[in-house]
Amino acid sequence: MNFIKSTFIIAAAMSAASAYAQVDRTFAFVDKDGKEIENGSTVIANQVHTIKEGNYSYEEISSDVYVKNLTTDEWGVGVTVTLDKLDNGAAQCCFPTQCLPDWGEVVGGTVKTDAGIMKADETKSLQTEWFPEKDGEAEATVKINVYKVTTNKIGLPVYKELNVNGPSITIHFIKSANGISSVNTSTTAKAIAYYTADGKRISAPQKGLNIVKMSDGRTVKMVK
Repeated sequence: MNFIKSTFIIAAAMSAASAYAQVDRTFAFVDKDGKEIENGSTVIANQVHTIKEGNYSYEEISSDVYVKNLTTDEWGVGVTVTLDKLDNGAAQCCFPTQCLPDWGEVVGGTVKTDAGIMKADETKSLQTEWFPEKDGEAEATVKINVYKVTTNKIGLPVYKELNVNGPSITIHFIKSANGISSVNTSTTAKAIAYYTADGKRISAPQKGLNIVKMSDGRTVKMVK
């Protein structure tokens, strides 16, 4: 009898854990071509752009990641961003409506953005960039937060955060001579194969989106 009771408790606990781990499907991360980025993925960003503003110029590496409303309804959305690594420079996140002040300068810093509204089937840029001062790496973990939107007496939106498990990805920024020397995110994993977005194997990364298979079994996306 005790065995049956214990088995029931274990099964119930496993079922609850599975339900909790299920990723909410209100929003998803997508790439610039609209292809969904799987929850838990690592996106490699290494395309360096030089931005000129008058006599001043700086370098920027954009994540090229977007957020899409997968539903036929209007929802509120925001993100929780954690800076996991910063060799130099500063990082920035401006999703969905505001830039986070001082977030991208302290490793370990976690900030939740204010919510904004996204319409049905709408896609918005995540606007998360690294501004390197020299070669190195930066890394950020981004998780989507979902909000129910109502209006107050004067018609302004009111956001109530829902207790759901939104998707999360890691963005790994790289600035180096070849752009791929630090593609692995651990000290032992190495890139062992490269594929195009449609699954064709290639000998080396090509311009655009590449799928990289790592020696530790992970598959990551790299934009060159």
